[in-house]
Amino acid sequence: MTSLATQLPPIKVGGQVTQQVIRHVPSPPAKGSSLGSPYQRSSRGIQRTEGSFVRSPPSELKKPASSDKIDTSRYRNTYEHNLCLDMLKEGFHQSFQELFNLMEKQKRDIQSLGADSGLSDQPLLEDEPEKLDQLKHHLTTSEAARRRGKMDQVYHSLLSLARFFEETGDFWLSDHFYGSCLKTSLKIRGDGRRKESEANCNMGLASEKRGDLFKAADSLESFYNLTKGRLWQTDNGENLHSLSCGHLRRVYTTMSDEIKEEDLMKSIDYLLKAYGMAKESGDSQQEGLAGYRLGNAYEEIGDAETAILYHNGYLEKCQQNSDDVGMGRACQALARAYEMQGDVESSMKYLEMFVELADRSQQLPEQQKACTSLGSIYNSLGKYEDAVRMYRRGFEIAQDLAAVETTEATRVEYGMALAHTLLAGYSQCMDQVGKSNMQRLLDFKSSRWDTFSEEATLDEGDEGGSGENSNSVEGEGEKENVTTDPAPEGEVKEQIDGGTDSGVTSEGENGKDGQLEGQPAE
Repeated sequence: MTSLATQLPPIKVGGQVTQQVIRHVPSPPAKGSSLGSPYQRSSRGIQRTEGSFVRSPPSELKKPASSDKIDTSRYRNTYEHNLCLDMLKEGFHQSFQELFNLMEKQKRDIQSLGADSGLSDQPLLEDEPEKLDQLKHHLTTSEAARRRGKMDQVYHSLLSLARFFEETGDFWLSDHFYGSCLKTSLKIRGDGRRKESEANCNMGLASEKRGDLFKAADSLESFYNLTKGRLWQTDNGENLHSLSCGHLRRVYTTMSDEIKEEDLMKSIDYLLKAYGMAKESGDSQQEGLAGYRLGNAYEEIGDAETAILYHNGYLEKCQQNSDDVGMGRACQALARAYEMQGDVESSMKYLEMFVELADRSQQLPEQQKACTSLGSIYNSLGKYEDAVRMYRRGFEIAQDLAAVETTEATRVEYGMALAHTLLAGYSQCMDQVGKSNMQRLLDFKSSRWDTFSEEATLDEGDEGGSGENSNSVEGEGEKENVTTDPAPEGEVKEQIDGGTDSGVTSEGENGKDGQLEGQPAE
């Protein structure tokens, strides 16, 4: 009996025995019942000695938050809500703060701009899971890298976000992260400020897309200054400094075009800057084009001499690059500038070169322009035959191009040149009144053919030579009739004199005179 009074070891909870107990647990008592759980009833009124065993309820009957409840809450909440909860659980509170601020900023912008702005038609950021996933991934990655002091990794994570949203067309987000890249690049050490220069380049290009050219020029000028004298290259092997010169040239050219109508001299200043950037970049083709634009600008202010200088430079660059189209454009510009100076011979020389180059390069629009320009000069010089030839060629090319407006304009010019070829003969016929000239005018009015040129006159003389010859035959016949008239010599003389000069006769001779005068009338 003494062995039975010894303290027994505690029984482990769980196992098959516990499972059997759980299966036989009775249902809970009704509400208001004084009965507790079976474990409480079994221990009620029983005093246990120290160290005695008290059976506790199994762990499965406790009430912790089950996984089913968590899954249900995640199902009921939005994707954005669950994603934010995950970021907070993982400890990325800064990433959560930035994401939350971006979503609120979008809502404020839509509310401030109103329903007519077009932003209300775009989906909210919180309703786009793909973009939220990208934001969570890169923001948490950048925050983790920032904690370790790896600012270059922070820069690349933010740059990936900026490029992703630029591809999707969310420029307000891409601009935001490009700005964050610029701020982060200032904290990077040991790269010679290369990341800062790239960030300025990205900011400048983003501002250019928005249309803020002045801000784009400021950022790109910083990019230019930071890359000057450096040998940095892109992944494609392009020099960053040359790239900055190309971007500045393009922005300066666009700024010049925008203020051209308001201030032409300020526009020329920007074109000069663009020309300098193109020259520094080492791109001969862009240098020539910049000089061509500058020459056109000087033509507009009437400075033909300076315009010729830049146009000649453009022609040289095109000859170096074997650019027939550019050479034709330069020849046309030089012809225009020389015509402005009054040097018609030089103008015609470059226009003929323009026609030849356009024909060789099979550039029909350029060839059509060259023909009409050359026809206009020939027309102004009075070389109407050459003008007709060039206008006819331009008219045919315009018909081949099926350009309605160009065809109609060239048709009018062609008709004017044809009219000029007839002007001299028409004026001569109008000045020298005669039977043959009247017949030519009538033929021209009826057929609209050239009846005034020398060839037409010779043809008319060969085919219907009875015109002038018949007049001479009639004169000779009259003389013969007069000489063979049996009337006295004095009467004949008086008759001839009276009929040709004054027509006054004596009374005695009225009968004869009237009879003689009546015969020619019949």
